[in-house]
Amino acid sequence: MIEIQHAPANLRGSITLPASKSISNRVLIIRELSDTRFKIENISTSEDSQNLLKNLELIRARGQKVKEIDVGAAGTNMRFLTAVLAVSNGEYILKGSERMHQRPVKILVEALKKLGAVIEYLENEGYPPLRIKPGSLTGGSLEVPSGVSSQYISALMMIAPVLPRGLHLSLTGQTVSLPYIEMTAQIMESFGARVQWDEERISIAPTGYRRSTDFSVESDWSAASYWYAMAAAAQKSDLILKNFHNKSLQGDAVISDWFGDFGIKTEWQEKGVRIRKAGKPQIREFVKDFTNNPDLAQTFMALLPVLEIPGKLSGLQTLRIKETDRIKAMSGEMARFGIKFRLENEILKISPVKPGYTDEPVQTYQDHRMAMALSLLAYAVTPLKLDNENVVSKSYPDFWNDLQHLGFVIKSK
Repeated sequence: MIEIQHAPANLRGSITLPASKSISNRVLIIRELSDTRFKIENISTSEDSQNLLKNLELIRARGQKVKEIDVGAAGTNMRFLTAVLAVSNGEYILKGSERMHQRPVKILVEALKKLGAVIEYLENEGYPPLRIKPGSLTGGSLEVPSGVSSQYISALMMIAPVLPRGLHLSLTGQTVSLPYIEMTAQIMESFGARVQWDEERISIAPTGYRRSTDFSVESDWSAASYWYAMAAAAQKSDLILKNFHNKSLQGDAVISDWFGDFGIKTEWQEKGVRIRKAGKPQIREFVKDFTNNPDLAQTFMALLPVLEIPGKLSGLQTLRIKETDRIKAMSGEMARFGIKFRLENEILKISPVKPGYTDEPVQTYQDHRMAMALSLLAYAVTPLKLDNENVVSKSYPDFWNDLQHLGFVIKSK
């Protein structure tokens, strides 16, 4: 357990945030599928990316007839490796944590099977663990529901250039997390792939992958959202966040615009951004659709009560199949502080009530974003106790160290 005993009223300093695991993991998968080996600079130190690195090494290792690949709690790794192993030559058992075995993969698995993959469910239909055997995927045309997880689409896209016939995907339903699909396409194109995107159809030619130069990964905009929120909650703030680019591949870079309404000014510098509090929030109600940016939702679920700003949040459907049911978990934990969320017609309504004190530790549900988002409450309630500080290692291992570096007083219990 960890206890935040003080949050600084004047938030000043400079930090280097973790490299984007979303970019790192895509580049790692593409390198695995590529004919060339290139260096990935500033690869994410997150638990997810390190797990993927380890598993890719195991896949390449010789000797073992049936290899067991354990992704732990990394949902991205489960989806991406399901596709990669389907085009590999060996036989694999792909498994994860208990929660991972409750997260659906049927849409992806059935799509791969239509392309010629040999995959079977070892326990429950539609869920990991999976047994994957050598198949005969040649590519072709495929119709895929795109309203559940963008990672299904990205996984199929990334194997497409190595399929003899390439791949033509017709997306059905309202596409969620669209910026992550766009990120996948842009990264693929930087490795020589040809991706054509015409509204609801993606066509990828059988070009293979090639790259002669190294690839450098920028910092994580999803992680930056917590610092933007801290900056908005503090009385004064002036922060330098390093290794960010003005033309980012990450959809969550929209926070540089969103937080303008909260009085936060973003100034682009050569190797990062400067964010500072230039005034008070200019909005009376925060209304936002998170369909394309679901990883930002919890940040605002915690921040709005701290600032006593009402909110209406929509586009949250994918939060139910994350590391935990994030809507249910956030609603339950905020209730400890006297904050009630109301879900009406898939719109989460947040009342402008400031959090009250509780001596009970916040439960993080083994979800890194629960811990980081709820730490914002230290600007309304201290001491603030959280049940598991180690959970942040999934995406931001140095989160607590960075808080202390910038003046937060934290004690491990």
